[in-house]
Amino acid sequence: MIICIQPGHKLLQIASRQYPGLLSGCNINYMCDWPQEALLGEASYFITKNQLTEEFEDLSEHITTCLANIHSFVLRDCRQMPWAGDLSPEITLSSVKQHEKKKEQLKVTSAKVPNLPYSKLILNERIRLKHRGTEIAKNEVFVGPTTFRRFMESFRFLYTLKSKERTQTVEQLKKVLATLDQTRSDAKVMKKAIKNTTGKFEDAKVRTEELLEKLTHKATILEKLKAKVGLSTSLDAYLHLNEMEAEEVEEDELLKQEEYDDYDKEFDKMREATLKTRGVQAREELTTAKTQVDECRKQLDYAKEQVLHWKGKVDRNVIERLRAFTSPPVLVGMVMEMIMILIGKRLPSQRIEMKDYGGKDDNMSSRMSSSSSGTKIMKKMEYKIAGKKDETGRVDRAQWKAMVNTMSDSTKFVDMLHNVSWEDGLPEDVLRAVESCLSQGKDGELGVTGEGSLLENAQDVNIHAKKRTPSPDNTKGITIAGAKYSSEDSATLVQYTIAIVEYTRRCGPLKASLERMNELQREIEENDRLQKEKEQEAAKILAKRLRFNKEKGTSTLLKRLYVGDSPEEETKEEVKAPEEVYEEEDLPRIQDEVNQLQAEFDQAVVEKHSLEMELISMNERLKAATEMVDSLKGQEEEWKQHVKDNDSNELLLANCISASAFLTYCGPHNMDTRKRMGEFFMQVCEHHGMPLPKRSLFRNIQIVDFLYTQLDIMQLEILRLPTTPLMLENACFLMQGESEPLFRSRVRMKEKGLVEVRYTEIRSQLENCLADGSPLLVTDCDIQKLAKDARFRYAIQRCSDFINGKNRFKIIVEDHEVECDPRFRLYLHTTVEPHMVPQQLAAYASVMYFQLYRKDVEEELLNRFMAHEKSRLEDEQTALRQERQENMEFLDKLEKQMRTNLSSDVRLMNDLQATKKLAELKKQYDETVETQTRVEMSEASILKARDGFRSIAQRAAVCFDVTQYMREVNPLYQISYNRFLDIYDAAISHSERSAIKAVLEKVTSNAYYYTARGVFERDRFIYALLLAIEVEDSLDRLGPGEREFLISPDYSSVVMLSLGHIQQSQENKITQTKKPFDWMTDDQFHNLQVLATHFEWFQEMFDRMPKDGRETQWRNLCETDSPDTTPLPDKMDEVYKPMQRLCVVRAVRSDKIMQASTVFINVVLGKNSLPAPAGRKG
Repeated sequence: MIICIQPGHKLLQIASRQYPGLLSGCNINYMCDWPQEALLGEASYFITKNQLTEEFEDLSEHITTCLANIHSFVLRDCRQMPWAGDLSPEITLSSVKQHEKKKEQLKVTSAKVPNLPYSKLILNERIRLKHRGTEIAKNEVFVGPTTFRRFMESFRFLYTLKSKERTQTVEQLKKVLATLDQTRSDAKVMKKAIKNTTGKFEDAKVRTEELLEKLTHKATILEKLKAKVGLSTSLDAYLHLNEMEAEEVEEDELLKQEEYDDYDKEFDKMREATLKTRGVQAREELTTAKTQVDECRKQLDYAKEQVLHWKGKVDRNVIERLRAFTSPPVLVGMVMEMIMILIGKRLPSQRIEMKDYGGKDDNMSSRMSSSSSGTKIMKKMEYKIAGKKDETGRVDRAQWKAMVNTMSDSTKFVDMLHNVSWEDGLPEDVLRAVESCLSQGKDGELGVTGEGSLLENAQDVNIHAKKRTPSPDNTKGITIAGAKYSSEDSATLVQYTIAIVEYTRRCGPLKASLERMNELQREIEENDRLQKEKEQEAAKILAKRLRFNKEKGTSTLLKRLYVGDSPEEETKEEVKAPEEVYEEEDLPRIQDEVNQLQAEFDQAVVEKHSLEMELISMNERLKAATEMVDSLKGQEEEWKQHVKDNDSNELLLANCISASAFLTYCGPHNMDTRKRMGEFFMQVCEHHGMPLPKRSLFRNIQIVDFLYTQLDIMQLEILRLPTTPLMLENACFLMQGESEPLFRSRVRMKEKGLVEVRYTEIRSQLENCLADGSPLLVTDCDIQKLAKDARFRYAIQRCSDFINGKNRFKIIVEDHEVECDPRFRLYLHTTVEPHMVPQQLAAYASVMYFQLYRKDVEEELLNRFMAHEKSRLEDEQTALRQERQENMEFLDKLEKQMRTNLSSDVRLMNDLQATKKLAELKKQYDETVETQTRVEMSEASILKARDGFRSIAQRAAVCFDVTQYMREVNPLYQISYNRFLDIYDAAISHSERSAIKAVLEKVTSNAYYYTARGVFERDRFIYALLLAIEVEDSLDRLGPGEREFLISPDYSSVVMLSLGHIQQSQENKITQTKKPFDWMTDDQFHNLQVLATHFEWFQEMFDRMPKDGRETQWRNLCETDSPDTTPLPDKMDEVYKPMQRLCVVRAVRSDKIMQASTVFINVVLGKNSLPAPAGRKG
């Protein structure tokens, strides 16, 4: 039997009294720690067993050394190696003797001796342990063998996951890039092929035309010969044979008689003159019409200015206030429906009703013919709200919600209103639809609604609100007074609309001039078209005559046309070309020639059509593929960079080792220790030759960005969880050992139902959650009792079965068995710090220090302020976040689809369908990116407005943080965070009625008085001073070392030296300066030297101190009874900040530091911050 216990275990302390047989019957072997060889062996076995270094055998030893050294470092850093003697073969002993000649000096000598159990070393260790006390240092958290195994398991899981993701992604991207490169190569080949095909197509086209001409000529000869020998069955051929000679003669005569006589000349002259005269007149009239249009526009300039006046009143605030209505008045709904028609969001036909008057009116029927049944008359429709319920008289919520969605982007909606095309008047259908919504004025009343014109002195128009009454015709149209009675903002929109309607009515002459101008332009275009057709017809006739004369073998007409000889001057006889005569025996030969030509022609046509189709297809495929490749250039660069940065799995080793070590060892530590250890882990990997990636953990990438995607982090924002760096780190610790991202685990918790119960109130919840796999959160645990609680013992010790198990299993809970679901998770909450967790619990649990720092509290308080006081902005931000998340998910989906299509061995140049599909995906991707940019811009404006209230949350966070500091003064000073939230809520309530400065003062005073009532009177001054210092620090009015100078100038000097805030030249000059005044004490001058050496703001004042008779001012400050109210020399009170003045007073009058601190507190927190008794006694 082997019993393994800790060296300080209680069993060893009581064994001699209660279990003497344990000592007499057992051999005790005191194990100092796992030696380095054991750690290396364990790590080497683990790596070999899981085959983690098959790809890179040369790095196996380096990985093993990294794992072992990291664990050894953490063991020593957390002081988990109890002293059991030195294991080295030799030790060094030091002896101290008095010097023989100089008795006042001591002589220290060292000697190396064999390592034997010297009593002196044991005695020194026992003395050190005796004076250590019972308190445990905060960094002494448990680290043991189970922790090392958890570290290696975490590395195995993380490396396996990341290497698989990297391999899949990089291999896919390589295929994608190969496809794009192949497409470019194919494009070059395709261009050459298109050039060759184009040449072949042109040749085929010429050959087809030549064959057609030959075939036509031969076919004509064949038909003539058939008709001649009587073999043609065509009547046309027979008639053509009999009348051929006559026709030829007649054609020749007609050609001869088609001479250009005087009548033809006069007719052409008259026609050309008419066309020219009408063209000139049309152009002159067009110039006149344009002048009239310009004059009409000038006449409307004043009216246009008045419309612009009403347009300027329509801004984003008007739309946002209207959008805020949840149940708007009926008239507001009517106005918004009219606006939707005006901007084109609703068709005008939805406002104009076509009514059929066939048979409803006897008088009308008697006056109309039988065709009147099909005549439709436009009639003003009685206004009805879309979706309005008659019994309630309210606006339909669904219709109003649709309008609100249209107004969701108020800036875009205002742009739509401002961009309404009204300069030339509204379209007729839109004008009628808008007028049907407005009330009609009586005869003699000015304006559209009878309330006066809005285009005459618009600045002076003032219409008072009045409850809407029915019009004389029993209609309920919109009036300005009625709209103003319902809402000032709706009245603004009505005035803008009426101004546009009134302007449109004044645009009658302008519209008539525009119509006349358009008619003239069309007439001129028609004349130009007729002239062009005439010229083309003449050219065709000329070409026909040329072909005819060519067939006849004459060139007389050609000479007459091109040389310029008129018919009257022609004196030479036309020479007729001899025509070959064919006989009946030539018929088979000609028939064969025609058949051969027909076959050649058919083949040429097929070839030409094939080449044409091929050319079209090639051009289309080339264009689609080239455009696709060009559109992917930006993403292609990103993909190339990703492949370059993630070339092999070796680059994952350093990040995976560091991340695994961070998740395993850093959970129980604070933020500063986590940062220090994380950087050290990466240094260990670098020291042992691990290849470092471009994005190295803890250097230029954070742990949450390495483990999760931006979509996962976005989900946390949607759930309104804090996303500060510390909270994101805590989220990573919370999910270590889980194979699913954080937000999915939260969704699973919601689905299964997270059970929360206090430790003192737990009954059967543990058994129920074990059975059904629901997560259990036990709050306010007593750690010491929990460590001995039989109900949790086996559930905690078998945690690995829950994490790795897939099948149900049984465990013992107290005195009975329970069948467990492996999906069960146990979360334990306690208020004690991690170093106080018993080792028997820490060995099986993942301990996490869930501490809130000032920035985290500030972010939560700012979220609370926005939710309570600026709920509308908060709702807008939530909606934008949801839209941004949807866009991110859609972009990720589209990119994956594009990658999949490009990596599927497709040849874009040969697959037009695949190219079009990719083009559609890319188009959707670009549109989504554009939408995402718009959403981010809107969210940035909201964040900017949100940051305007950050100072309130920052001040409240400072107050809460200082309250937590008071626990170091006395453990009794505790404050509940929930109670502090109540104080904060009371201070910020109705903040919109007060300035931010007033809210800040209220938050500070409420927090101060609440905390001051809970501390001893002697500690109130400390609390007030600490609060004032931290408030100054939050306002960036406190420099490094100033706090420490207030405590001790020498302490401040040490701090500033460690921070490097010193200039060597200034230090030598100041330290060599002699005391300028005899009455000044050495301590005072030394303090001033320290102040001048390390703080630039005092150096000039120190240099001027002995000059120009300033001795009196300094002596008055150093010897007065009230230095706290005495002015500083050189009027430096006007320059120095409150803390800087306090440091100067501290340097020369340390005996009056309490009075000076009181003045400092009153300046920073206000004169009423300190109660008089507390300030004096403190």
